[in-house]
Amino acid sequence: MDDQTHDVVLTGPAKVGGEVKLAGAMVAVTRKHALQLEMSGALPLGTAERLPRPDAAALTSDAFEQAVAAKAQELAEAVTGAAIEAAIAERIGGIENEADARIALLEGEHRAELEVLDHELDAAKVRISELEAKVSAETSRADAAEAALVASKADKSGKPAK
Repeated sequence: MDDQTHDVVLTGPAKVGGEVKLAGAMVAVTRKHALQLEMSGALPLGTAERLPRPDAAALTSDAFEQAVAAKAQELAEAVTGAAIEAAIAERIGGIENEADARIALLEGEHRAELEVLDHELDAAKVRISELEAKVSAETSRADAAEAALVASKADKSGKPAK
């Protein structure tokens, strides 16, 4: 609790330290006692609030400077950390967007190549079917020609065909 005393000037009579003091007297009081004197009308309202707080009064200039430096360091680290996190997130987002664009480009290129290859395969299948039909027709013609030749030889020699 606050046991530090502060000098104040009374604006009305009051009992302080067991003695009655008149208006205009300077007395040493704690913040708590100053609040009581305000309520009784012996001090102007707000006097207790304007008195130095115990933690601020006890703080030396070196301690104050150290506290300010520590808080500044804490704030700098927080701001720096947040800035680094934001920069990393932004960079990651950029890399992801670039990767997505490259993937889409490669998929498009390969899709076009695949379509060309599919078309070439279809054309090759058609050509193979045409060539198979041609081979089959030529084979049939050759078989027929051979059969006709064998029959013709058989007729000329008078022997039956095999």
